[in-house]
Amino acid sequence: MSTSKQQAGQHIPRESVKSEPVTNALPITVKQDPDSEEDEGTVSNVQDLQLCTRSEKLWYPDGNAVLHAGDTIYRIHFSLLTTGSPVFREMSEKLLSGEVEVESFEGCPAFRLADTPKEIGSLLMTIYHPFHFRDSSHSHTFLTAILRISTKYKFEIIRANVRSELLRSFPSTLTAFDELTPERLPCPELLPSAFYFCSRLPVRTILCGDGKTAISSKDAVKCVIGREELMKTWNKRTHPFFAPTSCTECRTASGLFDYLLAKDDTEALGLDLFTKWNILGLCPRCLAPLQTTHRESRRHLWEALPHVYALGSWEELRSK
Repeated sequence: MSTSKQQAGQHIPRESVKSEPVTNALPITVKQDPDSEEDEGTVSNVQDLQLCTRSEKLWYPDGNAVLHAGDTIYRIHFSLLTTGSPVFREMSEKLLSGEVEVESFEGCPAFRLADTPKEIGSLLMTIYHPFHFRDSSHSHTFLTAILRISTKYKFEIIRANVRSELLRSFPSTLTAFDELTPERLPCPELLPSAFYFCSRLPVRTILCGDGKTAISSKDAVKCVIGREELMKTWNKRTHPFFAPTSCTECRTASGLFDYLLAKDDTEALGLDLFTKWNILGLCPRCLAPLQTTHRESRRHLWEALPHVYALGSWEELRSK
């Protein structure tokens, strides 16, 4: 529906909703034919919605539509969504024309969305509370959620704002990159991962650049020292299972040599997740403790990653 037809607080006319279900190409769950066996268990119904948690901050008594995401429901003003999103606008137009049918909850059409409460909640908070985006833009988790959901539903203005925030941390031009220093980085907690990925570059690239871009000599030293430390950790702690075993129940590790031969040494930096346990030829008794060691050592290394690059702790970075 257009904003001229639907203002916040007014109800979408139920008489426009017909009883025959139709094929739905929109990201909502439509009401199914009671005799149909298709999509059984996926339809929003009143009983399902009554069991859901109502969002404390996004449940407006004068709202005219209910959004259902996961175990959470939101009562909102649908015109606010249709104004910024052509996807929701098309959804509204098809509802008004009778092309789709949805369940009703407390007199409002209820749309079941295949998104998480985190994503829908972030989107709605951004729409209803202008300062929420500003106050939450330091969170990578928030930006990731709002980027995905704004892209999916084509909220172009919101997506552009997210893109601007991300480009402050991940520049797309050389000029912006040259201006970006750890002191000016809007999200200091990104630094450990950034240094880690730099450490995976060839040493020559770390020290001399790639002909177009080069990091500062101070950061290059951190990357080289961190790289050496991480490779030691890979051999001794996170991936110690490549050494021969004396257990008589273990088989010959037939595929291990080929695996190590094909492996790039830049991957051997500790955080590399190993999944090809079958090539080790280990018996269950030997394999289980090695898997535990691998899992726990990777977790400990991640917690220590800021210290590897002399950045302090995760807590200190997140507090900046």
